Amino acid sequence: TGRARSAYTGLIRIEKNAAASEAFQENRNLLLSERARADTIPELEILTDDVSCSHGATAAPVDPEQIFYLQSRGIPVDEALRLVVEGFVETTLAEMPAGLRAEIEPLIQARLERIGGAA
Repeated sequence: TGRARSAYTGLIRIEKNAAASEAFQENRNLLLSERARADTIPELEILTDDVSCSHGATAAPVDPEQIFYLQSRGIPVDEALRLVVEGFVETTLAEMPAGLRAEIEPLIQARLERIGGAA
C-alpha cells in the first residue's frame, strides 16, 4: 500500500553442459494503491538445447470483480480485500519451510488487519 516499490531482476542461466534442465521463474506483484509500483525483469539465458524453461511476471491491482463477488456474498469490502490479499500471499507462504512460515505468518496477519479501503 502507499508508495511501495518493488524492483526485481532474475536470471536463469542454463550452461552448455546442462541439457535436459528444467527451470521456471515467476515474479508476481499485487499493487494495493495507485502509487505502488513494481518493475520486474525476468531473464532466461539458455546455452544448450533440450531444456524446458519458462518465466513470467505480473503486476496488477486487486481485481474489482473479485471484491464485488465477495461483497455479493455479504462480505464487507475491507474484509473482501483482506481475503483477496491473503489468498495472493498464501501461494508464497505454502512454499516456505514450516519454521520460517510460522515466524512470518503473525507479521503478515498484523499487516492484513490494517488493509482496507484500497479497492
